[in-house]
Amino acid sequence: MFKINYRITSDLEELKHLSEQKIREGVSIEGFFELEINDKKYGYYKSGPLQIGEEGLDLITEWFEGLLTVLIALKKSNSYVALSDIDSYNTWLEFKSLQDGMVSISVIMAEKESGSGQVETEPLKNAIYSDWANEVISYDEMLREVINKANEYCSHLNEINEKLVKGNRFIQLKNLELSLEM
Repeated sequence: MFKINYRITSDLEELKHLSEQKIREGVSIEGFFELEINDKKYGYYKSGPLQIGEEGLDLITEWFEGLLTVLIALKKSNSYVALSDIDSYNTWLEFKSLQDGMVSISVIMAEKESGSGQVETEPLKNAIYSDWANEVISYDEMLREVINKANEYCSHLNEINEKLVKGNRFIQLKNLELSLEM
C-alpha cells in the first residue's frame, strides 16, 4: 500500500488574496504531509481540528515535486533514487527498483553533501537505515497515488485562488506530471 495524506495549514484567507506578482515570486504552501507505505508511516498528518498555534510546516509543493521527480527517475531506469526530506537534517527516503515493477522504500540517514539536490540518483555515502527499511510496493500503485494526490492538491489550490495554479511552481508541478504520462 502506498498512500499520501496531506493538509494545507497556510492561512487560506491570505492565499485567497495573493497578488499575481506575489504568486510569480513564489508561494510556499505549508501543512502536514505523510506517506503511508504498507504499515509504516513517514511524516505527520492530523485530520481533526487544530489547536491554537498548531500548524504543519511541511512544504507540500516541494514534496509533490520530489515524489514526481523520483517517479520520473525510476521510469528512466534509474535503479536507485534518494529523496531528501528538506525539512530534516540528514533524512532521506530511498527508492530502489526491484524486479516485476516493484519498488523498495526505506528511511535512511546520510549526510547532505554540499551541492546535493532534493533528488539524487547515486547511492548516498555512509547511509544507514533509520526508522524502517525495505517496504515493497508496486511502481504503478505509487504512480497512481502521487498523480491523483498532486491533481487533488492543485484542484484544491485552484478553489482557494485560481491564480495560484498559474504560478511557476504549479506549472512546474503539472509539467512533471505530464512527463510521466508520456
